[in-house]
Amino acid sequence: KVNLDSASGRVGWTRASEGLRLTFDDIRFATPHTSGSASGSWRARAQGPGILDLKAQLARAEATHLYNYLPLTLDPLVRDWLRTAIKQGTATDVKIAVAGDLADFPFADSRKGQFLVTFKVADVTLDYAQNWPQLSGLDADVRFEGAGLSVRATRARVFDATVGPTRADIPHLGVAHPLLTIEGEAAGATSDFVRFIDASPVAEWTGRFTDGVQATGSGKL
Repeated sequence: KVNLDSASGRVGWTRASEGLRLTFDDIRFATPHTSGSASGSWRARAQGPGILDLKAQLARAEATHLYNYLPLTLDPLVRDWLRTAIKQGTATDVKIAVAGDLADFPFADSRKGQFLVTFKVADVTLDYAQNWPQLSGLDADVRFEGAGLSVRATRARVFDATVGPTRADIPHLGVAHPLLTIEGEAAGATSDFVRFIDASPVAEWTGRFTDGVQATGSGKL
């Protein structure tokens, strides 16, 4: 549900032998959290949700509300993760493109259509997984394409440790157990790395061998 403060543009519809067709051009809107524009068309099919061709842009937005502006056909688990994981921050340069038969959404096979959402986030606090320490001060480029997600972060923090350039990829969000790969680096006090272990499931995985450990100096991963 999105509450509109204002909206303007051109909307038309035609009905022919192949069914109803809606067009929307230069739609400009404002909400309590952002403003943007959209253009495109939708065409009915005898069966299924129809064929959509949509391009939309959002200006600076509150990152905590981004999930409201993604297609309802996106996997509910992904939408719920975005709703609960992003605790604060801003998003800019949000671009959304959807083209194809919505029965095939999110178009894991790019030959059947396109689903692409890109945006930049700044100073985000991210509670990315249950029982893991939060990331804070996250700056990154985010890309949803087809069934996948990729994040290219330039900086973030975990406790007082600094996370440097990092990339994270999930090739298929819709499977029961998505595969996540992360490549990056972090630097900070060794005590922060021990603290990370103690505050995450890693502690149990390693038999809590860091219990009571005191560390000094700096470290890098």
